[in-house]
Amino acid sequence: MNTRFIPSKLKALFLFVPILAVGFAPIAPAWSQNDLVPTDPNVLDQLVSRQIVASLQSPHAQVRSQTLKNVIVYATLDFDQVDLGGITALLAEVAKEDESKSNRRLAVAALRSIDSWRAKRHLSHLDSMGDVEYRSLVAGVLSEYHTTQTTGSL
Repeated sequence: MNTRFIPSKLKALFLFVPILAVGFAPIAPAWSQNDLVPTDPNVLDQLVSRQIVASLQSPHAQVRSQTLKNVIVYATLDFDQVDLGGITALLAEVAKEDESKSNRRLAVAALRSIDSWRAKRHLSHLDSMGDVEYRSLVAGVLSEYHTTQTTGSL
């Protein structure tokens, strides 16, 4: 066994375990009944949506923060893979009520990234952030995502 490889694997594991534990707990029994991971796009879309909702309702600010960043990535890079229109009301709630100012800003950026009529309706009732601030925030999230994807760590 290569012992030099273990620390980076463990670091990655520690980053994602809280998200997986909180986010997939409500849907884990469905997977245990069938050994095959569903590949139907509608099923995957529903599973991702459920995971996002569960994570946004987490009592842990860091889980909510990472989930909001994931929503921005989905909306920006994989906009045709996941339908995010159904979570706009929850995002608006986070934007209004989250105790973390950073999470409130991320939620507004997520709504702007989704760019649907539902998202625009919710944004009309929120304090809007300027275009420069929005672009900077999204660029930072995408840069963080790219760094994680290429190096495996933050």
